[in-house]
Amino acid sequence: MHACCRYGKIYQSSLFGERTVVSADAGLNRYILQNEGRLFECSYPRSIGGILGKWSMLVLVGDPHREMRAISLNFLSSVRLRSVLLPEVERHTLLFTFNLMAKNIMSMEPGEEETERLRREYITFMKGVVSAPLILPRTAYWKALKS
Repeated sequence: MHACCRYGKIYQSSLFGERTVVSADAGLNRYILQNEGRLFECSYPRSIGGILGKWSMLVLVGDPHREMRAISLNFLSSVRLRSVLLPEVERHTLLFTFNLMAKNIMSMEPGEEETERLRREYITFMKGVVSAPLILPRTAYWKALKS
């Protein structure tokens, strides 16, 4: 039997060894989330703090939580995402995909000279696939066609 059927949409329980209010009520959950830090203080079981450490955003409350969140949001700002993180993710994704294909489809070992030449062509090709189809010199699409 589902707990909501047994106890209702809002009930008190002893989850994770601590007194906990459980809510399956959308309106109450929205109200709590909108007023977190003012009327309500979010907290998680001590076990999470023991695993993640005392500086985890899940463990911090109040001003320390807001400061850590601001640091995280600054780190993940759109400018930083576009200029640093996304290109790094793209590079690793392309490398991983290529190494998988080279090893499993063509029996080529990553890092060997022939494999590296093919990898550079693959990256040029993939950048062209996701670019605007402009057949102008030095555009990603033009380089992909040449590769």
